[in-house]
Amino acid sequence: MNTKFYITLILVIGIVVLGINIIANARITNPESILTLISGGSTTAGSVIFSNGTDLAEDNTNLFWDDANNRLGILDATPGQSFVVGAAELFTVDSSGNASTTGYVQIGKVIDTVSLVSGDLFVGRKATVTSNFVVGADFTVDTTTFFVDSTLNFVGVATVTPVVAFDVLGSTRMFPDGTATPTCNANLEGALLYSTGTGAHFGCNGTAWTALY
Repeated sequence: MNTKFYITLILVIGIVVLGINIIANARITNPESILTLISGGSTTAGSVIFSNGTDLAEDNTNLFWDDANNRLGILDATPGQSFVVGAAELFTVDSSGNASTTGYVQIGKVIDTVSLVSGDLFVGRKATVTSNFVVGADFTVDTTTFFVDSTLNFVGVATVTPVVAFDVLGSTRMFPDGTATPTCNANLEGALLYSTGTGAHFGCNGTAWTALY
C-alpha cells in the first residue's frame, strides 16, 4: 500500500466520522419532520415545516397550508379564504385580493389617545378616495371637526352631539321644515328654519321662532 492510499483512507474515515457526529448531534425531535420524509415517511397533510431554533417542526393549528384549495391559515387549520388569520377568520383575503377584518384597521402613525374598537378605521394621514366611500356607522373627523350620527342621521360641525339634521356649533344651525317644528329654546338659539307652509324663513331667538321678513 502506498502513501496515497493511506491518505485517501484517512480522508474517507474522517468524512464518515464527521457525518456520524452531525447526525448524532442533530436535534430533530419531531418524528414527523423532513428527516421522516427522507426515510420514506410522511408529515401531516397541510404541514408547513419550519425551524423552532433547534429542531425542524410542524404545527398545523398555528400554520396550515390547504394545498387542494391553495389557502394559507394562521391560527386556523381550515381556512375558508386564500389567506386567513385567526380561528374565527378575524382577517381574510380572498382570491380576488379583497381583504376584510372583524377588528379595527389603523393606517399611519399610532396615536395612544385614540380608542379603537372592532369595525373602526383610523387613518393617521390624508386619504384619497377615487370611488364610493361607504360608512356603516358613526363617522368622525379629528375630534369634533366633523361628525355624522348614523343613528339620528344628524351631521355636526365642531360638535359630536348634533341636535338637528345639520348642526354647526357656535355659528349657524340650519334644518329643513319637517312634519313637526322643533321647539325654539336656548339650545336652538340662532337656528334657521324655512317653512314650506308660509314660504318664509324663521329664526330662533332662544324663546320663539320669529319671521325674518
